[in-house]
Amino acid sequence: MQLEDFMRYQDLVCQAAQLPRFDWNGRRSLKNNRNLAKRMIFWFGAVNLVYHNFGCIMYAYYADRSTKDPMDYIAELASVGAMLGFTIVGTLNLWKLWTLKPNIEKLIDDFEELFQITKRRPYRSHHYYESYTRFIRNLLIFFTLTIAYYNALPIILMTRELLTESQKLSYRLQSSTWYPWQFQGSIPGFLVAVVCQGFSCQVNLCVLIFSQFLVSFFGIQLEIHFDGLARQLEAIDARHPNAKDQMKSLIRYQKEIFNMADRVNEIFNFTFFISLSISVTCTSSLAFSVTMFDLGPALKHTFGLLIFLIYNFCMCRNGTHLIFAFIVAPTTMQYEDFMHYVEIACRWALMPRFEWRGRQSPRVKETWLKKIVFIAAAINLSFYNISFAAYAYLLDPKTTDPLIYAGKISEALSMLGFVVLGTLNMFALLILRPQIEDVLAELQDLFNQKLQDNYAMGYRLKKSTRLMRNCTILFAFCNAYYNATPLITMAYEMLADSKRICYETQNETWYPWKINDSILSFCASYISQAFSSIINLGTIVTDQLLVHVCTIQLEIHFDGLSDKLENLDAKDIRSKEKLINLISYHQRLIDLAGSINGIFNFTFLISLTTSTIAVCSMAYNLTMFDMMRALKYTVGLLLFMIYTFSLCHNGTLLSLASDKVLPAAFYNNWYEGDLAYRKMLLILMMRATKPYIWRTYKLAPVSITTYMATLKFSYQMFTCVRSLK
Repeated sequence: MQLEDFMRYQDLVCQAAQLPRFDWNGRRSLKNNRNLAKRMIFWFGAVNLVYHNFGCIMYAYYADRSTKDPMDYIAELASVGAMLGFTIVGTLNLWKLWTLKPNIEKLIDDFEELFQITKRRPYRSHHYYESYTRFIRNLLIFFTLTIAYYNALPIILMTRELLTESQKLSYRLQSSTWYPWQFQGSIPGFLVAVVCQGFSCQVNLCVLIFSQFLVSFFGIQLEIHFDGLARQLEAIDARHPNAKDQMKSLIRYQKEIFNMADRVNEIFNFTFFISLSISVTCTSSLAFSVTMFDLGPALKHTFGLLIFLIYNFCMCRNGTHLIFAFIVAPTTMQYEDFMHYVEIACRWALMPRFEWRGRQSPRVKETWLKKIVFIAAAINLSFYNISFAAYAYLLDPKTTDPLIYAGKISEALSMLGFVVLGTLNMFALLILRPQIEDVLAELQDLFNQKLQDNYAMGYRLKKSTRLMRNCTILFAFCNAYYNATPLITMAYEMLADSKRICYETQNETWYPWKINDSILSFCASYISQAFSSIINLGTIVTDQLLVHVCTIQLEIHFDGLSDKLENLDAKDIRSKEKLINLISYHQRLIDLAGSINGIFNFTFLISLTTSTIAVCSMAYNLTMFDMMRALKYTVGLLLFMIYTFSLCHNGTLLSLASDKVLPAAFYNNWYEGDLAYRKMLLILMMRATKPYIWRTYKLAPVSITTYMATLKFSYQMFTCVRSLK
């Protein structure tokens, strides 16, 4: 990773306003040559931005108070004042950026030199880079939508008035501004004014965005260095003979960081002052304007209010993050942090959480009530395997249309695939529970013994937590929609005064009682299916997240092993001892991965086979039923595809992580070691020749390639079924 990767979105903003990008000595990408046309566009927008300050003042001066209601007059002045605040902030920021451009480029160049220190620990940069880019990308999208809406509003209003054949056109501009030509009643004058304000707005907001992104860039760089300084101070061993030299270098490092922070503060002093002082007035003016105008202008002022609030919030947020990076001690990562969403999924599935030796949190005792509820839910879920099979068997093809019959059979098969998958996963988790807990204990031992790079763990933890959280939310939303569909349908029929209420449950299936005409039997069926869907999806999510946790742990260990092999120095006296430990570490990882594969063999097999048939059935259902049922099966289709993709994606991640061991062992100075060292390294390289791949009972690999093959086969089955008449 390079420092200029952090400047990616700043360069996009410069291109949008034709601003000259910031170049420094260490920048690797080629310098962009700005031709005459680009310079003319930039200067045209800059001149219009400067003029806009004068235009807003003149408009407020010439506003006739006698012909308007006092409140309308105040609202108009508030609107003009808010726009004047925008243009003043943009103009002054443009002036400061232009005059301080050499100082900023020199500062970035110094950060480039300092950034080389972080390459020793790449996860620190990756950890901050992902959160930083995600934050400013969302800001850029919001500001882009705001610019588009602001500049399109006059054209939209004029087009609407022309289409409705209004007797009088309003000729309303983006903002109230005085111009030396007549634009009211003149189409050419109106268009010229719209274009001038469009260029002014483009340069204005791009300058604001660029200033904000620059502050964020310097803030995140200082955070990286303060955090790195804290980690290195924490890792110093006072008993080591080089401890004094290490402390002296860290003191120099701290002094350099403080000097850089002071230079950043000095450059952006004026930006902070003008932003905070003007925003107070503009925020109150915009809030007042929102309450006084109709929908179109009120929405425009709402966007302006949000821009000011977000702009100042981001400035202050960067300062707060920098303070926390300086004063807050680094936190120690725990193995149980990776198991947070697995425990939530266990509670969802009404299962007891996984306990293993060495777990720090106290053991949770299961009450008799919880055990009885879980047993009842498990029996209820198991019943639906028989229920859907019986429903498909009892369907009479002679009494229904062949296409409808095929649709009902397909519906029963798709739901049967869901309950079969959930039931088998539930029994697999219960039967293999001791083995799973032994594996989790082994992973915790490895986690505590081998992992010292907190950034690698923090990076992986943040990434996996975000993925598991999104997955849990998606499955919970789908479960809620699935169970709410019958209630929504019944409420709609009651509100529509329907003569006959349809007692439709979540899915058509067989029950030993009739549900068509009895509210009691309908409620019993509905509760039974809801209870079944909750434990079914909860079990599937638990199984999926458990596989993901094991994968992310193995990925961390293979990554750590690769880093240690790459940094191994053959000239070191202890290199043989270190290499022996790394060989045993690699063998331990291979054995542990084999144990995990043995535990989840059945899960991989049943998931791939069931999903192939279920995806085909649900895709067929989409073409056969009405919108509500089609939407329900769309949700089911997405769940199956996401679940199978997650398992195969985990297998691919493990394969890629284990594939790093061989090049890491080769690309070090092994040629400087003796013959015994080279033989030991050769043994490790022979073991790492092929990446470790999860398999379903040593048959098909669990990878993205297999996932694409299952989708292809499902599509072939779907087209075959659709072609039958």
